Amino acid sequence: MNISELRQTFSFIISLKQLELRRSQNANLEVNSNLDLHTDNDIVQNSHERQETEAVGGFEVTSNCPGEPHAGIHEAGRLPDYVAVDIPSITIWGRRADGSIITVNSSTIINAYDEITRWRKNTFLVPYGKVGRDFIDQLTQHINDWNNASQTQHMALKAAIVLLATALQKPSVKSKAKDHKECLEKRLALWKGEVESLLREGRSIQKRLAKAKRTEPPNKAKIFAKLVMEGQINSALRYLSEADCDGVLPLTDDVMRLLQEKHPEAQEAKLGSLLFGPFDEVHDSLYQQIDGEIIRETAMRTKGSGGPSGVDANGFKRILACKSFKKSGVNLCEEVATMTRRLCTEYIDTRTIEPILANRLIPLDKGEGAVRPIGVGEVIRRIIGKCVMKVIKPDVIDASGSLQFVTKFALPQLNKVWSIAQSKLPKNIYNFTIRYINNSLPTRKNLNRWAISSNSDCSFCLCPETLLNIVAGCQFYLDRFTWRHNSVLNFLAHTLQTVYGSTLYADLNGFKSPSILTGDTYRPDLLLSCSNGSLYVVELTTGYETNLKNNVKRKKDKYRELLRQLGKNFNQVKFINLSISSLGIFAEECYKFLDMLDSIGLDKNHQIIIVIQIANRKLPL
Repeated sequence: MNISELRQTFSFIISLKQLELRRSQNANLEVNSNLDLHTDNDIVQNSHERQETEAVGGFEVTSNCPGEPHAGIHEAGRLPDYVAVDIPSITIWGRRADGSIITVNSSTIINAYDEITRWRKNTFLVPYGKVGRDFIDQLTQHINDWNNASQTQHMALKAAIVLLATALQKPSVKSKAKDHKECLEKRLALWKGEVESLLREGRSIQKRLAKAKRTEPPNKAKIFAKLVMEGQINSALRYLSEADCDGVLPLTDDVMRLLQEKHPEAQEAKLGSLLFGPFDEVHDSLYQQIDGEIIRETAMRTKGSGGPSGVDANGFKRILACKSFKKSGVNLCEEVATMTRRLCTEYIDTRTIEPILANRLIPLDKGEGAVRPIGVGEVIRRIIGKCVMKVIKPDVIDASGSLQFVTKFALPQLNKVWSIAQSKLPKNIYNFTIRYINNSLPTRKNLNRWAISSNSDCSFCLCPETLLNIVAGCQFYLDRFTWRHNSVLNFLAHTLQTVYGSTLYADLNGFKSPSILTGDTYRPDLLLSCSNGSLYVVELTTGYETNLKNNVKRKKDKYRELLRQLGKNFNQVKFINLSISSLGIFAEECYKFLDMLDSIGLDKNHQIIIVIQIANRKLPL
């Protein structure tokens, strides 16, 4: 499975303005078979730019306006058409006890949804008993309307979210379960045809909600220490990051301007973000294993706050996983499973699934006038996403094999710094690293797999031109490999030669040769002899991501005898196996490198600078 397939699979998560309602004008553009990774990027870019204005597949390509349904013959350069739903102004809502029809204006539900998305969280858990089952049955009916493309499909999911937000409004701060049961029973009766009355009640409750009182500032050091002692290192670091935030900002004009700058309008996909060539078909049967039981199990494991509906993970856990609701809960899980399968296998009119894609945007105060936007989506969307991932996880791991391998064998402390450094790279280099990780660069192997080139061999060494071959395999590019290695080694040598009371030996011109101590049989990259009689033997290895672990083992075996011999002449000999990937990823064994920097007196800030400098020198550009 490649990236194009993953985009289709997650069509219900990704903004469908870009994925379903917009043509990908460049999807079928021809790429010259002579272009490979050794070709200059400017040539590739100019070639693509020339082709953008040409006809594709024998006819002119034009773009449709995003958000407008389209129909007709499927053309090259755009995704298949979807069935646009009708949006009647008046919809049949149900029937009264006497059999008469109840109607509702579509605008009533749509406007109600727009209003409840601005409400503050104030919902109660669905009460047990008949009234709870009736509520779940009503919620199930709306999802069923969407699944079966009924007359109310255009607003079915919005109706479900409005029902959650209005019917579960807590009447007061001190209200009990008995009060909630009575309120829910009355509100379900109003939902049958008096939605505006129900909305007015919710609006009245929202106006009376008291503003949250500011609590005394917590003891940050105490909380941080507690988390560390419990072994929750990530939570402790996250707490320090969040503690610097001064809370939620009011929505002033300046805050809105900053938010709009951070969330620009959707744009056409750039060529550097697209994959070319054919891809394997995703079969609908793959998703048939998503059933109500998987939905229920996933709801049990889902955590977090609620989206625009105001119902958090605990609320959905009660609705979907509580066995007290018997058949009602089971039916709802089955309908959610059906909705998930449909989202994975059909192109949907995006207007009908807006409530699933919507996020609650929170502007956090970063201080000094900066804003950190946080988006909180609906819990039901998280549940759906987790269910899909459970099914396609093997394919995702296969598509991102290098990244998965790096995550497994990389050193977390250093690679967090690497991630920060990577995010600050120039845009063209950052895009290169992303495509490198996803193995979507135009190597001859990929061009052949995409049916763009008939030959997959490297034009220099005649071996299959994979990413591994280009980065660390082709014998005709040994100078490039040596440059990357020596670039890091030269930086380390100049950095460590300033250590007070030590003697440095480096396998570089201008430095004392390590062979003075090791002889000619072994020649490690760097030796650091300290005044306390200890010796650090530093061996630098720069290779491909999937070879990190093998490189570590190989160098350990190679220098085992040398370390034994040096131990006779020094009080302590420590072997520093500095194994780094082509992108600057550090192997787990590199924790000894951090220990060395610490023992020779370099503070944490200096250590971070060294790590960033090493990572920046490793990009295979």
